[in-house]
Amino acid sequence: YSRTQLEYAYRSERDLNLVVDASEEPALVAPGYDLINLRLAVGSELDGWEASLFVENLTDEKYRTAARTNFFGMYELYGESRTWGVAFNYQWGS
Repeated sequence: YSRTQLEYAYRSERDLNLVVDASEEPALVAPGYDLINLRLAVGSELDGWEASLFVENLTDEKYRTAARTNFFGMYELYGESRTWGVAFNYQWGS
């Protein structure tokens, strides 16, 4: 068999603040973003194996998952950049 899997997710604009503070508002609002993942696989159900190629965050979207400010300044955490790989699965027995 062969299989193609395409995943799409959209996250709308959101406020990353833990505590609402009007002076931090512009820096701590994350705009909306799209994420696309792709997986191409071939395998044999009879023999119990599958090989696949995958790409996560296909468009290499840059997006923040968290942002905070304190007396040291501001720090930000970002989501995973484009990731790709190869996977092989084998199922023994029944």
